[in-house]
Amino acid sequence: MKLTLIGIVTVSGVYLLSMCVFAAILSDVDGNYGSFKGVKVRDLLKPGFEIENSKLCSPSNSSIHLLLVVMSAPQNFLRRKAIRETWASGATDQVKVAFLTGKAEDPVVDFQLQQEHRIHQDIIKVNFLDVYTSLSLKSASMLNWVHTFCKNAQFAIKVDEDMMVNVKRMSSYFQAQENASKTIYCRVKPAGNKVIRDRKSKYFVPSSMYPNDVYPEYCAGPAYAITSDAITELWHQVMDEQFVWMEDFLITGLAAGNLGLRLVDNDDFVAQSPKNPRREEVLNYLRFREAIRETWATQANGSGVAYAFLIGNPNDEYLNEKLSKEHQRNEDLIQSNSYDSYETLTIKSLTLLQWVSTFCKHAQFVLKVDDDVMVNIQNILDFLRGHATATRMIFCTVRPMGQPVIRDPTSKYNMPKWMFPEDKLPAYCRGGAYVLTADSISPLWHQVRQEQFILLEDLLVTGIAAPKCGIQKKHNLNFVPPKSKDAGRKEIEGFFSYYAQSPENMKLLWKVVTRDDALD
Repeated sequence: MKLTLIGIVTVSGVYLLSMCVFAAILSDVDGNYGSFKGVKVRDLLKPGFEIENSKLCSPSNSSIHLLLVVMSAPQNFLRRKAIRETWASGATDQVKVAFLTGKAEDPVVDFQLQQEHRIHQDIIKVNFLDVYTSLSLKSASMLNWVHTFCKNAQFAIKVDEDMMVNVKRMSSYFQAQENASKTIYCRVKPAGNKVIRDRKSKYFVPSSMYPNDVYPEYCAGPAYAITSDAITELWHQVMDEQFVWMEDFLITGLAAGNLGLRLVDNDDFVAQSPKNPRREEVLNYLRFREAIRETWATQANGSGVAYAFLIGNPNDEYLNEKLSKEHQRNEDLIQSNSYDSYETLTIKSLTLLQWVSTFCKHAQFVLKVDDDVMVNIQNILDFLRGHATATRMIFCTVRPMGQPVIRDPTSKYNMPKWMFPEDKLPAYCRGGAYVLTADSISPLWHQVRQEQFILLEDLLVTGIAAPKCGIQKKHNLNFVPPKSKDAGRKEIEGFFSYYAQSPENMKLLWKVVTRDDALD
């Protein structure tokens, strides 16, 4: 009997970043950008928010010294996490921090944003697609939000998400500026900088958008602060301006200039973007993928088995280029626009269900496996032939019900009461590897989306959502046996999967599985 099995290896990440749909809509078919002429910001921006967060500055009669609004891409979960854990941890009643983001193309990312806001209560989400060419609309929306919901803030500060802010020093500086009026503080770019007309540049501005050859003075975009009395009139003025996708120039150059607002130059608003701390970690995942391709994935050839690696976006040009070349060589990557971390494993599993239900409905079984696990495909196929008619089933190593919930904030497995109120866990599958029958995928995809977000993806998918879909768990210890550095052939040759712990150990274990005598 021929079985079809799709194996999805989850790697720390998930869907390719979108092309600039916004620019494509506004540009002419022949690419001459003539359709920008006469386009006002108000022609493109319909004020409104999908996540309003109207209570952030409450009560309205309270005095807020600084409001820092971080411009964040929806998929950059880890950047927001890093900001909360570093400079934003100094936020007080006098210093508020919020993240302003837009709609994602991937509905999984939008779902995760809702859960993130439920946890942190610091997200503002606009009602349009978040792409590079909509940055001006995001900044305009920031002005609208502050005008509508946070008039009690003395200074509204726009900050890019790759900036490090010294909140204490900034607060001290602005305490000395309390009497300032109609002013924007920033690192001022002097008048006379040439407008870039090279279409290959991200800073390209067509003449139909801005006809002059040089810019007037305006603020460098990474960070600038606006006095409260300038917010409302700046918001209205921006709406009446010719649309330009250079948001810093539109807000602080065109609109502010037409209003006669004062720009105060301060080099302290400039900082260097931090290096990506995850580069070595992400490169190590590449080593795991190469080890998998050289070992157990070779069993997929001509056996009715397909495999793919589910990865994320590292937000690093160098790493994305390496991923692109890796996919060109192997054609086995599925990449989402979500940043990847332990906290987003649940979203990754949700994405796996979505991808299979959309692009691989013909697979009879789906194996979810972590990238540090070695798989014996032949053993799994032999096992599944005996369950070819199984329906609504998950085959896995089951953790028995009744295990205590960890409430320790220092543990990676911590689940606070609001996330999971019960003190004991239901039965669920160990997450290293499990197999789902094809008819389980779509019901799980829809059910998981309705569930309360929790960090333990195996618990949510197999312990909470699966029973509500009438999906049973079939226990088999061979799916995830105990870890052992001293395993020999007799200990592992019957297992379906085994924790390899490192790319080197995976290759050694493969020698055991393939009856190489090197370890005997």
